[in-house]
Amino acid sequence: MKIFICFQVVLFSLLTSCASIGTPGGGHYDELPPRLLQSTPYAGQLNYVDPHVRLLFDELILLDKPSENIIITPPQMKMPVIRSIGRRIYVELRDTLLPNTTYTLDFNSAIIDNNEKNPLENFVLAFSTGNYIDTLAISGQVLNAEDLEPMPNVTVGLHTDIHDSAFVHIPFVRTSRTNERGQFTIRNVAKGEYRIFALNDLNRDYRLSPSEALAFSDSLIYPEAVLASRQDTLWVDSLTIDTVRTLYDTHFLPDSVSLLLFNEPFSKQYLLRSERPQAYRCVLHYNVSPDTIPLPQPLDFQPAVDPWYFLQITDNRTVSHFWLTDTTLLSRDTLTVSLTYPFTDTLQRLIPRTDTLRFVYRPPSRRRSQSSLSPALTLSLSLNPSMNLYDTLAFIFSEPVTGLSSDLFHLEMFQDSLWKTVPLSLLPDTSNTLRYFFFADWKYGTPYRLTLDSAALYSIYGNPVDSVSASFTFKNKDQYGQLLLAVSLPYDTVSAFVQLLDPSGQIVRQSPITDGNVVFTDLPPAKYYPRLILDSNGNGCWDSGDFFRHRQPEQVIYYHTAIEVIKNWDISETWNLSTLPTIPFKPLEITKNKPKPKSSRSVVKGSQASPVLAP
Repeated sequence: MKIFICFQVVLFSLLTSCASIGTPGGGHYDELPPRLLQSTPYAGQLNYVDPHVRLLFDELILLDKPSENIIITPPQMKMPVIRSIGRRIYVELRDTLLPNTTYTLDFNSAIIDNNEKNPLENFVLAFSTGNYIDTLAISGQVLNAEDLEPMPNVTVGLHTDIHDSAFVHIPFVRTSRTNERGQFTIRNVAKGEYRIFALNDLNRDYRLSPSEALAFSDSLIYPEAVLASRQDTLWVDSLTIDTVRTLYDTHFLPDSVSLLLFNEPFSKQYLLRSERPQAYRCVLHYNVSPDTIPLPQPLDFQPAVDPWYFLQITDNRTVSHFWLTDTTLLSRDTLTVSLTYPFTDTLQRLIPRTDTLRFVYRPPSRRRSQSSLSPALTLSLSLNPSMNLYDTLAFIFSEPVTGLSSDLFHLEMFQDSLWKTVPLSLLPDTSNTLRYFFFADWKYGTPYRLTLDSAALYSIYGNPVDSVSASFTFKNKDQYGQLLLAVSLPYDTVSAFVQLLDPSGQIVRQSPITDGNVVFTDLPPAKYYPRLILDSNGNGCWDSGDFFRHRQPEQVIYYHTAIEVIKNWDISETWNLSTLPTIPFKPLEITKNKPKPKSSRSVVKGSQASPVLAP
């Protein structure tokens, strides 16, 4: 009995010593993507005519935005059925399979594991309905034509029909889609002659439709594969070579196609709306600026004065304000007019269209004592206490005025301890007829004051302006730097200009190139990024392309780096563009769509990586 009791004590001690309580240790964090175990069809299978594709992976998987991320080529007119269940993916192609055709299912990074969301990147499955599979590939990048920003999620496609009409009437024969950096690869391409396009395919019909951004190459594409070799050196130590091996790889060309995406200048023109926000003002809104501003013609009233309105244009000529100068019309609730304006019909023709418009004013109350008239005339100045010599000095009225003259303003400068009168000139703003610029012989580091007497001006409704008094000083010249760019252009360049961009990519200055030089004076100390535009029509602005006229957008070229301007320094740089770059370049510092850093969780490691199955 004593032996049995001792045995129980020992056994109890052993059990309690093994049952210590603690936090269970976790395993290594899963950083590997799902791995393909089996596919039907298998990669590169020939004579496969089943519209169903099945994939089996080594773990539970999900599909991330399959309709956006998965690209099927040839493009499918009927939306395929794509779903994931557990460890499997099922794809059903609802279009009839074409004979003797290579099909490519490019999953990009749509396949992720269920737990850690590790993506299986660049996963592609290809099979053929015939006895041969196409293996060539074409790669490149799509950029915004105006600022060379990488364009993500843009469709890139090939046509074997090289006529322009194919882009409008026939879907692409093979497609791809750009990644977040605007890069694309069209896989499993057959040998032959192609035209290549990029398309912001809004309706997903794989052909050009009105208002869709596009890009095209002036050259035909001839895909090919070349054998490339490289030397691989194995070292015994840092000084001794063990073996030098020659490794061979297949290189698919072309691999650096640059496509510049643009919107064609043509757009539908139509009248958006008409309104009468006040009794004394009628407004017309257009979707784009008409070449000639349409003017209304009275229908149910006879104006007592001519002209019976004052025209103000704003918002880049897309909004027309008609201030009623005939005060007898202010008491009318409704003014009916006839308006003839440019309109785009269903055949995309720009034709004149005449509409009858009713300008209706509904006052907040029926009491009309002075409610029909504008309450006051105000003048707003664009002035700061400290000004740059290149700043735009302007003022804007709240309503049209009569009798405006530069003599009504009194401008003085402080010089030699005295205030001296300075001549002032005015210039109306063509983009807003109630806004005016004022100019004088401005001096560095000099205080100025501008005054306007009360009631010196009246609006067309008899409202007087309040008195104006503003003081400002221009900065000293030694607060600025100067930049001279000596630019070597191709001999056939008609015209070009240079823009300076700030670190946010905004245009700070613009100046034309004259005799191979462009000079920027009075630059505040900062970093600037020069950008050159080959201005083929000499209009001083960047112009888009026109596909049916075979006109590419005007070429944009960025300087290779930023230029640091230091105050009170003259900086000279040489920019040799006698040979234009074949690959567009934009400094990464001002590129908005920057490469995103890869997290360690999304890195595909070693032998666990799922291979790209095609091409």
